[in-house]
Amino acid sequence: MISWNYSTIDKPLNSKKMKKLNYHLAFQWLVFMPVILPLCIVFGALQGVANSVENIVQQVKNDVLSIETTIEPTDY
Repeated sequence: MISWNYSTIDKPLNSKKMKKLNYHLAFQWLVFMPVILPLCIVFGALQGVANSVENIVQQVKNDVLSIETTIEPTDY
């Protein structure tokens, strides 16, 4: 059975209290963001390059090591 909570419907919209800002965590984010963001960008780019190189090497292996089947022309 579904139970409905009607207690929040009767409250006015402006009764919500403002949340207190945590200045210590905000300061930590401001200090460490210039360090974290470039590191994430650099490591993400390096990971992308490594994945691309891996895919290229795999494709080269598949192309070079594949057994080619040639169809020889028949004489009529």
